[in-house]
Amino acid sequence: MDPWSGAGAQEAVGHLVSRLAGCSVRVEQVLAGCRDIQLLEWQSPAGQAYREAVSVQAAALAQSLERLAEARAAVSRFVPEVPLSGSSTLAGGSLPGQAFPGWP
Repeated sequence: MDPWSGAGAQEAVGHLVSRLAGCSVRVEQVLAGCRDIQLLEWQSPAGQAYREAVSVQAAALAQSLERLAEARAAVSRFVPEVPLSGSSTLAGGSLPGQAFPGWP
């Protein structure tokens, strides 16, 4: 029996979508903090260098946020493709974390 078939798979995929959404929220929070830092008007060369470093990191985080959105959309598209078998667990009666060690 395929562990990714049935309602358990939908539950697992739904959990993954939720985790991706939570990560997106956290990245948005960090980006807001980066923007706050960039608005500070430090006159020293060290302060300016710090702001520039934060700017580089903010750009990387913005790109990560885009990738998270893409991943979330891809996983969301997968949900309707999972066939329902009437089971609320994965193969063997286990929950996603039990069936797949290391599951988030």
